[in-house]
Amino acid sequence: MRRSSESPREQRSQRRGAPVVVGSSDCGVARLPATFITHGLGSCIGLCLYDAEAGVRGLLHILLPSSRIDTAKAVKSPFTFADTGIRRMLADMERLGARRGHIVAKMAGGAAMMGCPTIFDVGRRNVASVRQTLRELGVRVVAAEVGGSISRTMTLDANNTMIVRTPGRSEVRR
Repeated sequence: MRRSSESPREQRSQRRGAPVVVGSSDCGVARLPATFITHGLGSCIGLCLYDAEAGVRGLLHILLPSSRIDTAKAVKSPFTFADTGIRRMLADMERLGARRGHIVAKMAGGAAMMGCPTIFDVGRRNVASVRQTLRELGVRVVAAEVGGSISRTMTLDANNTMIVRTPGRSEVRR
């Protein structure tokens, strides 16, 4: 598995079959049977990309829509931003054998936290930026659980199912 940062705990949990935890502004890419989970998707986006034929998959936790707001940070932490994070994740997946034409996407998050959108509307902007970047790169979105005003937890299981959990609500599987 390739990560921007990988601790011994995460390496051990992967060997035991537990999901790899992907933190904010981070990404995990691996071959099957790896599974991933990310927490705290408010206005952030959890993006699963996978090539079922090659058995290569990953999960990216995007914080902000565009690297143009801080190009220096984008160099140090590309996974913070939709535009740079998606490109880097795809490159990592292709190094493991994924083929661009076979990769599809599932995403969750992009909420308007605090019950209403602000003038910044980061959640909506994140969703739009992810969709635009994926369209530019030829990656099709096959499932999305976005918007609203709730925080989510997202898992990518070994069957390429996106599982979205929200406190007090039923689990969504796509």
